[in-house]
Amino acid sequence: MTDSQDILRRVRGLIAAGQHRDQVPGLPGVELEGAGMFSGDRRIYTRGTDEYASAAERGLLDRLLPPPPSADRAAIEEAESLVGAPLPALLKDLYSVANGGFGPGPDEISVTTTTEPRTGSGFTHPFPAHSITLIEVPA
Repeated sequence: MTDSQDILRRVRGLIAAGQHRDQVPGLPGVELEGAGMFSGDRRIYTRGTDEYASAAERGLLDRLLPPPPSADRAAIEEAESLVGAPLPALLKDLYSVANGGFGPGPDEISVTTTTEPRTGSGFTHPFPAHSITLIEVPA
């Protein structure tokens, strides 16, 4: 298995488990004491931390909404046209799994955007209404 295939396998597994973002909400009303990151009545756990591992082990992580459906070939080709270069193969493969909505950061990195909000699990997930720089070329 290549590194790219392993990455795609792991992303698919995280999506199936509802844990595809690096910051995952805990169950409502659970473990709200002490310091940390919170959203309403939920503690936010960050992947890679001892707190995340402990919460996962104890079944305290909530499932995230699924990410947006995969990007179609036309959207990927349009993004390549806009940046004036082909997107890296792994990025195109990731877009075939989901059009953003996984990994780090507050915004989903997608090749298409919408302002349509998605709700569930006590959260509203608006997709970014602005364009996102996929490639930045130094001056």
